[in-house]
Amino acid sequence: MEQSKFENRNLRLFFLLAFGISWIVWIPAALASHGLLSLQLSPVFTGLLGAFGPSLAAVILTGVFQGKAGLSSLIGRMLMWRVGIQWYVFVLLWPAVLSLMTSAISILFGGPTPDFANPPILRIYPLPSEAFAVGLLPLLPFVFLQQMFISSPMGEEIGWRGYALPGLQKTRSALSASVILGIVLNRLQWEYGKQIVSYIK
Repeated sequence: MEQSKFENRNLRLFFLLAFGISWIVWIPAALASHGLLSLQLSPVFTGLLGAFGPSLAAVILTGVFQGKAGLSSLIGRMLMWRVGIQWYVFVLLWPAVLSLMTSAISILFGGPTPDFANPPILRIYPLPSEAFAVGLLPLLPFVFLQQMFISSPMGEEIGWRGYALPGLQKTRSALSASVILGIVLNRLQWEYGKQIVSYIK
C-alpha cells in the first residue's frame, strides 16, 4: 500500500513537472510573439526547449528518487533491441511511405502537386546552395539524427514511455495505463499545451 502511494505521488509530481516545464517556456514565448511581453525569444528555440519538458521531468525525478542507478536504467532502456531488425526498418521507412501515399491521394482528388524541386528541407535548413550541389539525399541522415535526438521524440518519449507508462503499469493493466497516458493526459493536456506553440509567430 505504501509503495502504491509512493508511485502515485511520483506520477503526480511527474505530470506537474512535465507540463510545468513546457508551459513555463511556451506561454511567455506565445505572449512575446504577440507583443504582450517585451522579450526577444526565438520561436524555434522555445518550441524545442518546451518539447523537452516530459524528458527533463523524468530525468529530474529519477535522479532525485533513484539516483545514478535509476538514471542508468532509464537511459539504458533506450538502447535495448526488443524486436527484430525488420521492425526498425519499417519504423524508419513508414513515415516516408505514408507521406508519399497521402500526397498521391491528394493529387488524385485535385490537390496541388508537391514541389519536389523545392522541398521543405531547404527552408528548415537554410544552408548555402553549394551544400546542396550533391543533391538532397546525403542530407537525409543529418535530418534523421536532428529529428531523433534534438526534436520532440527525445523530448517526450523518455518521459511518457520511459517514466510515466512503467509507473502507471505498476498499479494498472497495460491497457488502462496506455489509455490514461495516451488519451486523458498526453492527447488532451499535452496537445493543449502544443496549441500554445501554434500561437508563437
